[in-house]
Amino acid sequence: MYIILGYLGFGNYGDELLANLLEARLKAKYGSKAVIKRLSSKMSWLEHLQVIFKCKKVFAIGGMFQDLSGPFSIFYYSIVIFIAKLLSKEIIIFAQGIGPLQTQISRFMTLETYKLANKISVRDEASSDFLQEYKIPHILVNDWAWILIDDLDNIDIKKFLGISNNSVCIALRCSRFINDEFIEKISSLIDSTKQKLIFLEMQKGDHEVNSRLLNFLKSNPEATFIRAEDFSPQELIYLFKNYCSSIYTMRYHAGLIAKIADIEVNLIDCDPKMVNLSKQISANTLEQLYKKAKLSEELL
Repeated sequence: MYIILGYLGFGNYGDELLANLLEARLKAKYGSKAVIKRLSSKMSWLEHLQVIFKCKKVFAIGGMFQDLSGPFSIFYYSIVIFIAKLLSKEIIIFAQGIGPLQTQISRFMTLETYKLANKISVRDEASSDFLQEYKIPHILVNDWAWILIDDLDNIDIKKFLGISNNSVCIALRCSRFINDEFIEKISSLIDSTKQKLIFLEMQKGDHEVNSRLLNFLKSNPEATFIRAEDFSPQELIYLFKNYCSSIYTMRYHAGLIAKIADIEVNLIDCDPKMVNLSKQISANTLEQLYKKAKLSEELL
């Protein structure tokens, strides 16, 4: 049995996407009958112990070690990995981004947890610099989702009926940065495009902030709301490529997928991972981004 550990089971499209891609690669390597379980903080601690006891390897994915949303995240993941280490399981920290870490206790717990890992890959230079400072061995890769370039098939055309082409896609999320001043600035940018809009919801809470932006717009554009969970990643790439001229996004994986679709990507730099993504896509070709993401396969 192999475990995938991350922010799973909460309807976050990006994290579920990473888990799906990793699961497919694990089955390709270890056989289609390989048992793969996903650990979520929704599960009881008894369930955690039962699954960890039976597993061979634990793959920790995504942006688990950050305290922007509070201290619980780091405590939870640290405890799970500590238990796995006590049970002599192989721990692989897989293409993760670290931070932001706002307190000393967050930094301490993150470092001590990373020291328990058998193999580590991180997806950005800031995370790599953080580990280098404390001489923790790792490899620097790109986000695992860039391997989506591998597979652009299996499109259900019926899903796109009624969606207007040449639209601007908007993908915002709840954040402490969201206030009336922020919304007014974004609305001015969107009004100036004078185009139809597609509001993309990557998680349930996104609808509220996207609707709030729509209410601020003066141009009264035609707007369509879609849920990412209704589309495969390949279908989102198709959507961007064929129906969108550009995207304005606070969602990391919305920006990444739009870049694969080769449309104009406007990232709203609301946290370190968005800043890093902006640097990566401005400095690299799609082929370079893909090749560096594939380096994580060495850890499987």
